[in-house]
Amino acid sequence: LQQLALTVTSQTVAGQIYTVRFVVMNPSVAQTSPALTIEAGGGVAIQKSLVLRAGGSSAPLQVDGPRLVALSIRRSNSGKAYPGAQDSLIFTFTPTANLVPQVGKRLSVVLSGLVGMVQTGGVVSVTSTPPDIFTACDALNVSSSVLCLANTGRWDPLAATLSLSLRFTVSMGTAVTVNFTSSNAAVGQDAPLVRVELLRNFAGFSMPPTPVPAAAFIPADQQALRIFGSPVFSTKTITQSTSRAGATNTITLVLQPSVAVSGSGAGVTVSGLVGSSTASGVVRVYDAGSVLFASTGAWDRVTGTLVLLLATGQSLPSDSPTMVKFDVTNPLEPRPSLDQVLISANGAVAIAAAAMDVANGGTLPLKVDSLSFSVAAIGQSSAVPQGLNTLTVTFQTDAVLSRARSSVVTVQGLVGAGTADRLGLPLKMLSPTLGPGPPLF
Repeated sequence: LQQLALTVTSQTVAGQIYTVRFVVMNPSVAQTSPALTIEAGGGVAIQKSLVLRAGGSSAPLQVDGPRLVALSIRRSNSGKAYPGAQDSLIFTFTPTANLVPQVGKRLSVVLSGLVGMVQTGGVVSVTSTPPDIFTACDALNVSSSVLCLANTGRWDPLAATLSLSLRFTVSMGTAVTVNFTSSNAAVGQDAPLVRVELLRNFAGFSMPPTPVPAAAFIPADQQALRIFGSPVFSTKTITQSTSRAGATNTITLVLQPSVAVSGSGAGVTVSGLVGSSTASGVVRVYDAGSVLFASTGAWDRVTGTLVLLLATGQSLPSDSPTMVKFDVTNPLEPRPSLDQVLISANGAVAIAAAAMDVANGGTLPLKVDSLSFSVAAIGQSSAVPQGLNTLTVTFQTDAVLSRARSSVVTVQGLVGAGTADRLGLPLKMLSPTLGPGPPLF
């Protein structure tokens, strides 16, 4: 009858307030407080009246549905909020009621709205605290370790949902933490609105989708599934030390990525340095930043590409610029500077190729100026008519002259000289003083 009958065994006093207390078991499903009445019968009848109920959760037989409280979701590491980066998400909750699975049935915690999470659909690995409480199976089968393998969940990429079915009872008030791997989508996005719900296919509590707030006081790059635009090199300058033909040219790179370059096999690639006379092979890298890289880089003369791999355990930092240098040999002929030189990076987070910048007052590498005489002077020993006159020529070039290059130095304009045309005019080399060997001219 779902009623309480109080049989009077002595006598009440009119006008006296009486309070009684008794215990009943709440129903197993949520309900609002029912309307309650009170009446008295027997020799004195008091007509039925509504009972004034307490409000809120104190209302009699008001049964709240289960809730998951202390909700939060976040990325586990900083520096992973870039397209294609791999990281893990941490989801936390505490149930306000016991979550009790049944054999052959489904009781699941379902996360939805995981937009931007890239993962192959189907069974995925998860870890949790308490351990081993979740499985990917839809119907709990405690005798099957295959269907109900612990530490798994079921990912639906089309619906962007992760279903975590319970294997064991989770008691009310238990703080639960779930960790699962996520790869970012290839495009940037704001952090999506993630929701959580409780689903079951047997009688009992369920919970409709409820927003999961981001964990408090975390940096922007730890917001769950927030994806920044593609990482870039915020600093990427390149300069050369000389524009002399055939000279050893020191190339200086100053690099600072917006996200650290790290990971197995990570490194940077400089491409477009075409025209150098340096043969393909390895080139030495030096200067302060060289400790971050392997001691040599792989050089390809045809494509003008230098690959610098990071040393084991090292990363190219995002919070300060790094300077490295390497040497190549300039072309032998005059040429303008290159149109562009590209820089890119690979590793845990890739940085797409972008044109490098020229430091103030510099030029892009492998510019070779036209050859010239930096010094060209001549003087004589006598101004006496028909006297013997010794002419002294001094010159300096900014290029190498050699027999192999069929080099000839010609002084023109000696108008009025009385010496007849001839081969083998005697010369005296004043400087530099040459040792044994063939003459220079």
